[in-house]
Amino acid sequence: MGFHQLIPIGICVVPIFFPAEDVFGLKPGEETVELTEKAKIELDLVTHDVRKFFLLLLKPNGYVLEQLFSPIVVNTTPEHEELKRIAHRCITRFHVHHYLGFAANQWKLFEKERPRRVKPLLYVFRVLLTGIHLMQSGEVESQP
Repeated sequence: MGFHQLIPIGICVVPIFFPAEDVFGLKPGEETVELTEKAKIELDLVTHDVRKFFLLLLKPNGYVLEQLFSPIVVNTTPEHEELKRIAHRCITRFHVHHYLGFAANQWKLFEKERPRRVKPLLYVFRVLLTGIHLMQSGEVESQP
């Protein structure tokens, strides 16, 4: 049986991977949690605490918009819908810099690769098309 890949990306209010004493208190805890598991399913999990998520959202960061508007939702709450409404009001023309910069970095990585593969090139196109769609429509089209 081959590997399947899941890449859930999300926001967590309380990181479930840490003991309560590491989460609650006056000391800042981990802002980003990354977990990779390889078994029958390859799983890459990335979550951010609320503070970091909002700081990224306020920077014009397309990455967090795509997390928030992802069509793949494991669990949701009414607050998720409210957060999406808030995020929609954070979309500005400055998001273009995120997508152009990210595409430029991915293109540099693609140019260095030998032999070149199609997947990284498709990733560059995905980033550019997502940014173009956002700039033209004001809507986030997040691809799983």
